Amino acid sequence: MTTFRPDDGVAERITVPKKHSRFVRVLAGTQPLDELKVQFSMTLSDRGAPKPFVLTLKPIHRTLKRKLAQVRLEIDRNLLLPVVVEYLEADGDSTRYEFTDLKANTEIPDEIFELVLGDDVRVNDINLPD
Repeated sequence: MTTFRPDDGVAERITVPKKHSRFVRVLAGTQPLDELKVQFSMTLSDRGAPKPFVLTLKPIHRTLKRKLAQVRLEIDRNLLLPVVVEYLEADGDSTRYEFTDLKANTEIPDEIFELVLGDDVRVNDINLPD
């Protein structure tokens, strides 16, 4: 996994041990819904139009609870895509992503997914312990 902060000129390449891969899949939103239902209690709230739906996921198992308190997603009611993803970690830290000007099913060239780091970018390699 690579993170990049262009304003700081810093990238981090993070090696995640296999035993932590489920946690990373949860954070990345790539874990299938059937698996999520086994790992999380889910609540879907409708605050009424035009506000987005709110899906709250709270971990069920102790291992995940040690790292994550909840994941909260706001879902656009027309596109049915997340417009806000918010992670609340067990230690109280939080991360919030907001998505605007969403367009569904537009052509995206493959090159847009290539991360090219300039020579002026400092790359830190981080190996998470097992």
